[in-house]
Amino acid sequence: MSNHQEGPVSIRIPEVVTEDGVTQYVIVVEVGSVQYKVKHRYSKFETMHSKLVEDGVEKDLLPPKKLLGSKDP
Repeated sequence: MSNHQEGPVSIRIPEVVTEDGVTQYVIVVEVGSVQYKVKHRYSKFETMHSKLVEDGVEKDLLPPKKLLGSKDP
């Protein structure tokens, strides 16, 4: 039995939520008709982004934290 899904892939961050003073980004990944929805803190994005940059992904792919919704002006 395979867990491999086929079809168009999309990744988006449709909302930012704050729970108990912690801001998390809602990530929706769609592969064909399958949808995954998770919440993560910005620091998790930074860690993943650093690893992707080491593998050749563009450095400017991830916007800075302030742009994504920092509470500070």
